[in-house]
Amino acid sequence: MMIGKRSAGRAMAKLKQIKLEIPRTRLEIYCEVVAAATVAFVIIYLSATWTTLPDKVPTHFNFAGTPDQWGSKYSLLLLLGVTFGLYLGLSILSRFPHIYNYPFAITDENRQRQYLLARQMMTALKAEQVCLFVFITWQTISIARGNAGDLTGWFLPVFLVVVFGTIIIYFIKAYRSR
Repeated sequence: MMIGKRSAGRAMAKLKQIKLEIPRTRLEIYCEVVAAATVAFVIIYLSATWTTLPDKVPTHFNFAGTPDQWGSKYSLLLLLGVTFGLYLGLSILSRFPHIYNYPFAITDENRQRQYLLARQMMTALKAEQVCLFVFITWQTISIARGNAGDLTGWFLPVFLVVVFGTIIIYFIKAYRSR
């Protein structure tokens, strides 16, 4: 009896690994354009402002968004690296929805829809995360130049609502597409 369960488990794992060619949706194309344009913007902006930046910039913010540690302007390169790493990593990962773990069983009937929903979620999260890090970079530069005092009070709540909203929408749609 255990052999039968193992075989069924392997068969389900193989079903889950089936690759499908699913065309990108308008939402995905929009999110890709936003993410790529945002990365390009931060690279250009950082390059254009580099020589005029003060030597010390905020490197850490407390929960209220007030800078509580300062360091070299080279720390902005770390933010740029994280931004680009997220963009590249999530771009690659979104190409392989067949390797994701899904909250619901993947069947022949729901495979295409589940893969599409998961890929859409990953693409939207990529755009959101890239925008987050670009905003942090922008605000860090503004604070270092004395044009802003903190990350603004709406930053964290809005970011959390957007990210968790995306995930909740995914779970609702994935549940309906079981």
